[in-house]
Amino acid sequence: MIAFEPGIKTIELFVSEHIRFLKQNPVMVRFFVRELLMFETEISPELKEAVEALKLLRNDMLKAISLARAKGEMRDVEPLNTIVNILSLDVFFALGKPLVKLVSPNIDMNLFEEKRVDHVLDLLMNGLRKQPEIRQ
Repeated sequence: MIAFEPGIKTIELFVSEHIRFLKQNPVMVRFFVRELLMFETEISPELKEAVEALKLLRNDMLKAISLARAKGEMRDVEPLNTIVNILSLDVFFALGKPLVKLVSPNIDMNLFEEKRVDHVLDLLMNGLRKQPEIRQ
């Protein structure tokens, strides 16, 4: 599904591309929220199609996390929770922009959005990267 350098670079690229995609396609976030809130017993054909695509993406990310851990690039984190955390950092911002504006009415939203990828990557990668052991 995604073709790029394996390992931790995959995760960095996914975050950048995912945030870019959500910024360019805000209707997707609302679609998922609406469909998931309405979901009870039967999944809509549109949501089913999206879920199948997400399963492929999940598999790519699981491979990237496993490879990054095996290469010693990443701490020993639980992969599925890591994926959920990445999606949460990306998706909530897309969904919560009105809240950001309400809480910080004088914010330059364009500048804030421009810095979002860097902020998420800094926070995420510093938490995931394996830190060198400090010897005393």
